[in-house]
Amino acid sequence: MAVEKKNIFLKNTKNALEYSSPPRMGSSNFPVRPNVRTHGEFIQQMIKGSYERSTDQKRAAAIKYKNGTYLEFSSESGYDLALKSLENIQQGIRILNVREDSENTITKATVYVPGGKEKYFMEKAEEYIEKTTKKGKPRHNDLISSIEDISLALLDAFWIGENTDMPTETAYWCEVWLRFDADKSGEKTEKNKEAAIKNLTDCCKSLNIDLNDSQIVFPERIVKLIYLNCNIKCNTLCETTI
Repeated sequence: MAVEKKNIFLKNTKNALEYSSPPRMGSSNFPVRPNVRTHGEFIQQMIKGSYERSTDQKRAAAIKYKNGTYLEFSSESGYDLALKSLENIQQGIRILNVREDSENTITKATVYVPGGKEKYFMEKAEEYIEKTTKKGKPRHNDLISSIEDISLALLDAFWIGENTDMPTETAYWCEVWLRFDADKSGEKTEKNKEAAIKNLTDCCKSLNIDLNDSQIVFPERIVKLIYLNCNIKCNTLCETTI
């Protein structure tokens, strides 16, 4: 026999609180560089040094690296980074990750520069030094003036989320997001997807990293699971597959 029960109605459960959205920097909140030439040459030196370290690293490693370089761009504390200008899809230059430091004052962007496009940002900096717009501002002023530091991207530059969640001594299952190029031809898209999976599989095998067979496929992205902790193998994995 069913027992009838009265409906429960909640009363006086809401509580009104004042809310204001957190302050956000304006889209043109870039620092003013008092000496254009000095800053432009400094940017060029950092780019050159990062490429040299990348080349040395690849020569020393007994593994095939992806044909390209991963750079980490940082803003000046309290200012924006010109993110839109850091990416050029037609040139194959892509932003892979954007995050803020622990104090939320510095923006960092991980950017992939394919092989053969190493001069892209160097030329931007050169035009910043030597050329001006019709309004008298340096060319690419927002891009170059917004950059405070450039370095070779390390493991934390690829991590999405809190750095404290990264597995250190103990290994955990982690997601790896692989990018593959989609094409109007379904056959070519499928080949690109298979190539991305094979690249990860071969890399994990050479580094003795456990790779789960399951996967989730999105347009231009594949999500796989790997079991590891954050050591040199993990950093090598990022630079060879992502």
